[in-house]
Amino acid sequence: MSKNSGGSAQSKRDRGEETTKTAKALIDAERTAAQKKTLRLREARLAKEAEDAEAAEVAAKAKAKAKAAPKKRKRAVPAG
Repeated sequence: MSKNSGGSAQSKRDRGEETTKTAKALIDAERTAAQKKTLRLREARLAKEAEDAEAAEVAAKAKAKAKAAPKKRKRAVPAG
């Protein structure tokens, strides 16, 4: 068998290693994209929670202020 048959064990190994490198690079890229998406979604959720907490705090203060304010009395309308 000649060395120039194109199907040597070394060339098969080289092609296999190249395929493995490509697959690992693809997996790493997908993992990185997933991690970035997770971070982005987490940041959005935390921002929404902070916004909701702030809105609830403002509403609670307004409610407390309204409750503490003296109630206006209705004037008696003179009969007549």
